Amino acid sequence: MNVSLAAQVLSKSVADLFRYYITQTEDAALALRFKDTEGTEEIFRLINDVFDIMNGRCRKDAISRDDWEGKKRRTVQNFIAIMSK
Repeated sequence: MNVSLAAQVLSKSVADLFRYYITQTEDAALALRFKDTEGTEEIFRLINDVFDIMNGRCRKDAISRDDWEGKKRRTVQNFIAIMSK
């Protein structure tokens, strides 16, 4: 798998689909199949954020020497919080 495919699969859009299937009410059996995917949804959102940080095209989203420590710290703290659940 190359990076662009990984970025597509591990994306906010896929995390949003997990959330949609968990909360949809039309098909209870389908919602039941996705009932324990909250952790997967969270890790997909985190990975999406990491890709966004690494691919920042505008100055405010990109990593610079001035904001690297803050972005790294927030991302690592989010990762630890998700993994410790």
